Amino acid sequence: MIEQIMYFALGVLIATLVALLVLPAVWHRAVRLTTRRVEAAVPVSLFEVQADKDQQRAFFALNQRRLELQADAMRGTIVAHATTIERQRQRIVELEQAKAALEEQSRRLEGLNAEQAVLLGELQDQVEDRASAADRLDQERGSHLSDLTEANEMIARLQSDVERLTAAVAARDARLAELEAVHGQSSALPTAGSDDADIALRSALTELAAKVVVLTAQVEGAQSPIPALVNGTPSGEATLAGRIRALLDETPQAAE
Repeated sequence: MIEQIMYFALGVLIATLVALLVLPAVWHRAVRLTTRRVEAAVPVSLFEVQADKDQQRAFFALNQRRLELQADAMRGTIVAHATTIERQRQRIVELEQAKAALEEQSRRLEGLNAEQAVLLGELQDQVEDRASAADRLDQERGSHLSDLTEANEMIARLQSDVERLTAAVAARDARLAELEAVHGQSSALPTAGSDDADIALRSALTELAAKVVVLTAQVEGAQSPIPALVNGTPSGEATLAGRIRALLDETPQAAE
C-alpha cells in the first residue's frame, strides 16, 4: 500500500517537473502570436491608417448602397402590394354592389313569384268558373237542343197538319167549283152546314198556322222579329195575327 502511494507521488512530481520545463516555451509562443495579431490589427504607419479608413468607408458605402437598393426593392414591393390591395378593394366593392343588385333582383323575383302565384290562383279560379259555366252552357245547350228537336218535330207535325188541311180546303174548293158549275153557279147552292164546315176548316188552318209561327218564335228566341210584327194587333181579333198575339201572350217566354 505505501509502495503504491510512493509511486503515485513520484509520478506527480515528475509530471510537475516536465510541466515546469515546457511552460516557458509555451508562454513565449503565445506572447509571439499575440504580438503578431496585435501588430496586424493596429496600423503602423499613416498610410495604413488612411487605407484602413478608405476601406472602411468603401465598405460602408457598399453596405449603404446595398441597403438603398433593398429599400427601393421593398418600396416597389410595397407599392405593388398597395396597388394589388387597392385593386382587390375595388373588386370587393364591385362584388358587394353586384351582390346587393342580385339580392334586390332576388327580392323583386320573389315578389313577382308571389304575384304570379296570386294571379295563377285567380286564373285557376277563373278557369274553374269558366269550366263550370261551360258545363252549365253545355247542359243548357243540350236542353235547348232537346227543346229545339221537340219544337222541330212539333213544327213538322203541324206543317203536315197544315198541308193536310190545305189539301182538304183545296179539295172542298174544287168540289164547290164543280157544284157551282153543275147547278149554273147558283148563289143559293151552299147550305148552312157547308158554311159551318168551311168556317171550322179555316179556323183550324188559322190555329195551326198560328202555332207554327209561335213555335218558330220560340225557336228563334229573343232575336225573333215575330213578336214585333204582331205587337200592334189586338189579341182578341179573329185573324192569324190576332191568334199569334194571343198565343204569344199565353207563352211569355216566346214573347220575350
